[in-house]
Amino acid sequence: MGILALCGPQDGPCSLFDDAESVLYRIGALAASACSGRHTSSMTYGGEKTSGFNGRFLPAGNQSKKRLAEFIARVQDMRSPETRVITVQQQGAQPFKPHYFINDPLWALEPLVSEIVQPLLIALNYMVCSLAKRRHPNIDDSSLQFPVCDRENEFKRRVSSELKGLGKKEVALIENLQPYNGNDWLRTLRDLAYPDKHRRPIRVWSNDIKVDFRTLSEIETKTPTGETIKMPHEMEMQVQYPAPIVFGDNVRSPVIETLQLLQLKVSDVLNACKPFFDV
Repeated sequence: MGILALCGPQDGPCSLFDDAESVLYRIGALAASACSGRHTSSMTYGGEKTSGFNGRFLPAGNQSKKRLAEFIARVQDMRSPETRVITVQQQGAQPFKPHYFINDPLWALEPLVSEIVQPLLIALNYMVCSLAKRRHPNIDDSSLQFPVCDRENEFKRRVSSELKGLGKKEVALIENLQPYNGNDWLRTLRDLAYPDKHRRPIRVWSNDIKVDFRTLSEIETKTPTGETIKMPHEMEMQVQYPAPIVFGDNVRSPVIETLQLLQLKVSDVLNACKPFFDV
């Protein structure tokens, strides 16, 4: 299953080439709604002035935008050979068994994924809160959020608390977007945003890693039989990741394209809900 399988069957063509900055601006402009009615402001979206939005989401959107740019920059750097020097760490009990500590740059990419996708889910939560506040300004919003459900009965059970105060058309639109209605991208967003909650740790992988070693210096040590041998002390290591970075699951979906698609899909959801704010 390729990356486009994240789109639901009712979705139109998914473009993966929209500028990430403009996507995050759209999300920030449409979704930073005032759940509590505080710090209201107005901003222009597509030449049309939109009132009642607040800037609480904009810092999160900017953070997500920066993190995605950082992620892409790191991946681009990893496609070029990186040279580093590693030094042997001898173990006292077994000095003839050298240990070389190598820090895989893929490890540093994994925390960035959550930092990129969490603001997208926050945007959907803010939207639900804003819709409820428009109808019921004094509603208790502590339980309001955008539900992501794998089964219809689960969604129906959560409507009374997480979507309280919303109209029937608004609830119907949100239900139509659920994973059990074919929108697998929303399940992907949830699982990436909260991997610990769903017992699915985020792992990224590359199918092609090129590593070359060159010995710079040697040290003497003894084998268990007392024989003196030489082994590398310092080594020059050159690492390169020429292949795309993918998620470490059975699907092996490309990470960058998946994150870009999630941004686009969330932006589409917010656009679809915009008419509810215009009435």
